[in-house]
Amino acid sequence: VVGLVTLKYLLSAHKQLSTTPVEARLFEANNDIGGVFCTRVYEDAELVSFKYLTTFSDFRPHDSDPDFLSAKRYLQYLNDYCEHFNLSPAIYLATVVIAVKRLETGVHMVSYRSKDGVVTEWACDAIAVCSGLHVTPSIPSIDGIDRVQTVIHSADFKARSQFGVDKTVAILGPGETGLDISYLAITSPTKRVVLCHHDGFCAVPKQAPEPVMFPMFGGRSHPKPDPNVPIDTVVASLFDTAYVHPTLRDSKAHWNYYDNQQKTSMWFMSGTREGLDQWVGGIPEQRYHASKTRLTKSASSLLHKVYQGNPLYLCTISDSPIVHHVAENPLLDHASSNRRHIDLAPWPSHISDHGLLHFQDNGRPEYQRMRDEKVKPDVVILATGYNQTFPFFETEGFHGSYPSASDADVREI
Repeated sequence: VVGLVTLKYLLSAHKQLSTTPVEARLFEANNDIGGVFCTRVYEDAELVSFKYLTTFSDFRPHDSDPDFLSAKRYLQYLNDYCEHFNLSPAIYLATVVIAVKRLETGVHMVSYRSKDGVVTEWACDAIAVCSGLHVTPSIPSIDGIDRVQTVIHSADFKARSQFGVDKTVAILGPGETGLDISYLAITSPTKRVVLCHHDGFCAVPKQAPEPVMFPMFGGRSHPKPDPNVPIDTVVASLFDTAYVHPTLRDSKAHWNYYDNQQKTSMWFMSGTREGLDQWVGGIPEQRYHASKTRLTKSASSLLHKVYQGNPLYLCTISDSPIVHHVAENPLLDHASSNRRHIDLAPWPSHISDHGLLHFQDNGRPEYQRMRDEKVKPDVVILATGYNQTFPFFETEGFHGSYPSASDADVREI
């Protein structure tokens, strides 16, 4: 995806900079453009970022598009982008880059293999690595996992049918993909769904929910003709300008403001600071700060309902249709789950000889609830992310190896 806009600006650079045209080539290993949106999407998948933040500023989506594009619609948008800017002649599809190395002259030699198996070398002055970070699945080491009948990574998950019927499904990883798949599982004819996490997460819906006023007096939500604004457009931007005074830059004052604003808002709206209507699985207090937290833009009361407290607050979203669903999926009626819930559990320490999950004691409520449960998964789905690898870089070139992200030394990164 990033490669497309990079290619577009390189091909048009001579028009803005009054220089000679740039010869640019984009190599795509798959048969079509789109990366993960083409090869690794699953049933009912939607993007979690607002359409105007997801799409490029030089090619806007249709006004009629929903706030959150489906994966299929976004893929169409990318193809429309290529057509609009005539990028296709410079794109080499089904072409795998097998090596990149530096030459003594300072140029880079790119070796690539085309669809017909022919290996070609191309010398260029600069390279832009836009291959993404979701290529090589990260597979955790869990003793005894080979005793489970079906184990797949989320990269290979496509549809509800993969759960089977009357099966116990365990999903490892509480990110947006993990919560998505958990919701698909609980709304399928499965026996039980268990979601495992390492050390907490902070879940919010991707669209600001409509509050229910005075629920203790029978208040209910009322559908609005226009949905509320997306969460990623509701930004607390105190003191955020193009210029930041050194005193503010070198302190955490504004981050502390954001932190208090975020937690107070979530408490006022739902009665809990851990996440929006999130009653279990929160991030530990010692590292729960806005400057360190990545919000998981998925929320489901099917996961938290059994832990929900009963605080005396006047405004809640717990009866809102939005939080009854994992936000990456089209909104469905809560009854679609048959009033079932998703069990949250700690990360498994091992799987016994009899195929039973044994959970790590993390001292949390979910461990106390699940420690004596006999959970024998028929299906384990690893929503455990990806390893960041760039195998095409030569390990040793004329000027040594190419640096990786771990070699960066700017601003303590």
